[in-house]
Amino acid sequence: MAMSDKLPPTEDERCGTTAGNAAHRRRGERPCEPCRVAKNVRQGDYYQKNRAARLEYASNYADANRDKISEYRRTYHAANRDEVNARNREHRSENRDVVREQERARYAAGGESELERRREYYIANRLVILARNRAWIKSNSDWALAYGRKYRDKNRDVIAERNRNYAAENQESLTESHRNYRAENLGAIGERERERRSRIAEAFAPVAVHSGMPWTAEDDAIVRATYGLSPVIVSAQLRRTPHGIVTHRSELRKLDRNQRRATQ
Repeated sequence: MAMSDKLPPTEDERCGTTAGNAAHRRRGERPCEPCRVAKNVRQGDYYQKNRAARLEYASNYADANRDKISEYRRTYHAANRDEVNARNREHRSENRDVVREQERARYAAGGESELERRREYYIANRLVILARNRAWIKSNSDWALAYGRKYRDKNRDVIAERNRNYAAENQESLTESHRNYRAENLGAIGERERERRSRIAEAFAPVAVHSGMPWTAEDDAIVRATYGLSPVIVSAQLRRTPHGIVTHRSELRKLDRNQRRATQ
């Protein structure tokens, strides 16, 4: 029977106690406010008093019925996929910091076993995960780009170290992969490089006021001292085009080689 279908409460001397609440229930009545409060207080006290025992029981039950619970969850999720996913997305959106902290704590507590579990899951579902990630990034491109820049700025040294270690451990495979990619996409790579140089030249054209002017000894010294820097940076300093810096670097290297050979 719904609460709205029950009779109005009849007050007596027991109102405000759990006995009064039980009397209302036996008579098919809605509980009065004092009885409702008394019942809630008693239940809260009982829960707090037996909280440890209830948690231990729940933990033991979960350990004893792990397979059964997992199967039930999979079945329920398959039958209510859209509803569950929507509820999970709403929960994560409203509790983003709490959820992340819980995931970090679970990952730290799991250690190697958690890392191995995630690795196995990724290997088994790699294509599905990649497709889902690409779809999400495409629909949230602005947020993803902003987050990526923020993460790279905050972890620049860690990322560089990780990339160096990976390159050192996989040098042969990376070299072979790059060689195959260039062989299969030579035309596209050349076109992309020409477009990149054109965009750089256009961007620095207003700055390059010294283009066409003779190179001075001071300019040569700066170019020699900045061989390791990007030509874009040097071009901004000397107010020339990046293409001009690259060409003059090549000329200076050739000149220096000839001078060394002459002195040997």
